[in-house]
Amino acid sequence: MNSIDIRKVIADIRDIDVSTAVDDASLSDLGLSSPDIVALVVRVEDLLGFSIPYERLSSVESLGGLEQLVSSLVRGPTEKKKNEGECVNS
Repeated sequence: MNSIDIRKVIADIRDIDVSTAVDDASLSDLGLSSPDIVALVVRVEDLLGFSIPYERLSSVESLGGLEQLVSSLVRGPTEKKKNEGECVNS
């Protein structure tokens, strides 16, 4: 799965330039209202092809946090989890 450019999605929703926004900017600092944030989540979920767990989403406090969350969802399981079922011969 390709990465998702959260800044582009926000720019599309609000027609604003967020290319220079700092990672610790809150979504409201970027001018997003509650309906905008819902639209953002729906758009990202559509791009991901699955729902973002509410528990993970509710902990996001900034643009950088949202980018990290989406990046972790795009990457999927960590290497450790991918290798858990494999046997290692000694």
